[in-house]
Amino acid sequence: MIPWLTLLAAGGLLGAGATKGVLLLRGRLDWPPLRPLGIPIGPLPVAAGEVLVAAAAAVAPPSAAAGLLAAAYLGLTCAAAALLGRECACFGGRGVVSPIRVGLNAVIAAVMAVIAIVGGEGPPVGVRAAVVGGVAVAVVAVSLRRAADAPDEPSTPTDPARIATLTIVVSPDCPACARLRARLRDYPPHWIDWQDSGSGSWAEQAKGTYPCAIATDAAGVPLGAPRWGVSSIAELADGYAAHRITAGS
Repeated sequence: MIPWLTLLAAGGLLGAGATKGVLLLRGRLDWPPLRPLGIPIGPLPVAAGEVLVAAAAAVAPPSAAAGLLAAAYLGLTCAAAALLGRECACFGGRGVVSPIRVGLNAVIAAVMAVIAIVGGEGPPVGVRAAVVGGVAVAVVAVSLRRAADAPDEPSTPTDPARIATLTIVVSPDCPACARLRARLRDYPPHWIDWQDSGSGSWAEQAKGTYPCAIATDAAGVPLGAPRWGVSSIAELADGYAAHRITAGS
């Protein structure tokens, strides 16, 4: 029983890392700014680390594998605690980081630590790799399904003709923000009000997740809910730009 718990934990970690990679390629990974010890960390190093640890755990002896996983899940516990209440896709499909997420990672870390001490015999390497891979595939499938069921677009589209100002709140350490800036770099500067997450007047609307776009009318009243995610914001900006070109402004 003990070795199988280790394999399940490794598969979950591998699936989380793979999901990050897929969502990143699709431009749907909402990655909040992370600066442990003052060093910004993007999604690629985290995803790569998860995949490497999971792969090592799949072929290592149970005690060593459990030790690696205990350290990895302890790190995830700390990250989840720091992001508590914020929305991101850093643990798979997009959602709010809840106390349940923090507690689950903490429990897994504790169980892995106990297994690392107790030890035990595991199945052959081929069986371990197959189980870890199977669990990872299931995690990726479920996470991507959740992401597909929760699109970035709001239920009520924003009418580009009513937009007077399009504000986009960004963070200096946000890879998605850099991609969005590159995507919209050909737009005239006065069409978009870029605001920094630390000082912008609309920063609170972002709720700690960047980039975030807020469309307002001539009176400064928001038109619908804010938008998050590169693809959703780019779609809004394209519609806004097309209207301005048509209107000759």
